[in-house]
Order: sequence, then C-alpha cells, then structure tokens
Amino acid sequence: AARAYDVAALSYRGMKVNFPYDSAHSTAGKKRKTSRFRGVFRDRNKWRARIFFNGSRKYLGNFDDEIDAARAYDVAALSYRGMKVNFPYDSAHSTAGKKRKTSRFRGVFRDRNKWRARIFFNGSRKYLGNFDDEIDAARAYDV
Repeated sequence: AARAYDVAALSYRGMKVNFPYDSAHSTAGKKRKTSRFRGVFRDRNKWRARIFFNGSRKYLGNFDDEIDAARAYDVAALSYRGMKVNFPYDSAHSTAGKKRKTSRFRGVFRDRNKWRARIFFNGSRKYLGNFDDEIDAARAYDV
C-alpha cells in the first residue's frame, strides 16, 4: 500500500513519499536535474553545488559525482553557523587533526600556537595573557 501511494504521489510535484531513495522511483535512462542532496543540482553533464546565505547565492563548483558536490555544500554550510548539512554525522566534518581558531569558551581564541584570553570592558579590550592550554585561558577570563 505504501509503494502504491508513492507511485501516485510521484505524479504530483511536492508530495512526500514513503521511500524517497527507492530504486523503483528512479527514472531509468534519464539524467536527473535535481539531486537528493541539499544545494546540489545537475547542469549538463556535471553536478553543481551552490549555497544561499543572506539573500545571495554562491557557486561552489562543478563535480563529476553528486556526493562530491554535496560534500562541497557541507563544507560551505559549516562556515555559516546554523545551516543544515547533507551528512551531519560524517567524520569529514569533524575537527580532528585541525587547529581551531575559535574556542568553545567566551573570551578565548587561538593566536598562532597559543591560546589568548581577552576581555572587552567600557569599549576597550584588555589582553589577559597567552596560554598553552585552552582551559587555562578560559580560567584567566573567569578570574
């Protein structure tokens, strides 16, 4: 019954289906113009990735593979806070092995190979010091 519903729903644009990635819905022999991934579409023989942010669109490139285009979208989406990604639990988005410039703590940031703490007060900023550890810099901000 669910598959019969899907067959009928596919004839109407915008209807949700029960099995969106089922091969029964594929258009055999035809190239899709739309992608199952956010921010990806087909242009001629390539997959293109683009992102919309603050009313403007940014093209991210042309790709031979749909998944590569989706990953390019994810990289751009992660640079804009709060945007949804295609692969939310993918290890490619993890920060393992990368040095973060921002900290999870208020008033702490990375400068070269040190963590720095600073505070803004009455329109001026005061540096509290350089630290080897992010947590030590956060403690200096708290004091």
